[in-house]
Amino acid sequence: MILIGRLHALVVHFPIALLAAVVALGLIARMRKQPFDLLRPLLWLSAISAVLAVGTGLVLAQEHAFFGYAARQLDWHRNLGFAGAGVSVLAALVALRKLPVGVVLGGVAAIAVGAGAHFGGILVHGDDHFVLEAPPPKRVGVMTDKATGVTMEPPVVASIDDIPEAVPFAMVDQVFRRSCTRCHDARKRKGDLRLDREEYALAGGSEGPGIVAGNRKESVVYQRIALARDHDDFMPSKGQPLTEAEVELVGRWIDAGAPWN
Repeated sequence: MILIGRLHALVVHFPIALLAAVVALGLIARMRKQPFDLLRPLLWLSAISAVLAVGTGLVLAQEHAFFGYAARQLDWHRNLGFAGAGVSVLAALVALRKLPVGVVLGGVAAIAVGAGAHFGGILVHGDDHFVLEAPPPKRVGVMTDKATGVTMEPPVVASIDDIPEAVPFAMVDQVFRRSCTRCHDARKRKGDLRLDREEYALAGGSEGPGIVAGNRKESVVYQRIALARDHDDFMPSKGQPLTEAEVELVGRWIDAGAPWN
């Protein structure tokens, strides 16, 4: 079943290409006033591939858990996929008797499938996957050796005594990337919260502001990571929990103004 689900990314592109070809060839045939019987088998191939795309997509969706924002994108992706496949089958059937009408329906199916693919792109690549201007790059904290100028990995905090007086973002970002962004990035947005960029982290999600610069107690991120591990709202719900020292590290960074540099 896992292999069938993995085929979705391959199969889903066939109906998009075939339906686009049907529309293009249909327009050419109309302008030249020539019959184009090849469109009928193309419509049937489009319908079959669209149904296969929906089937493999349903299998793939069972392999992952989706929450909040991602769950809504999945609903749009799935429903538009159903619509596209249904109209594709209808177009192939209608084309048996009225080819021009079938081609028009093929165009409608192409729009539905294309729109569904857009929401699929959001699930895979995040909501920045299709923009007119390139989004600003994620600001990842780095540490540089002052003597050599060489970039290095931030040190791991083993105890509260190891936390530097001025907490560098690189140390906090290392914790976020390990334990937080797998559920709070552009693709998943659990609780509508993103921690992969400063503006989204400060804006917060459905539970309130993610990070309130200068106030750890009002920051949802700190509130959740500081809870007892058996608490229902403890975060991260999956993956490696933060140590006591790491929780304090994040708290001190927030109290210092949460600088992302």
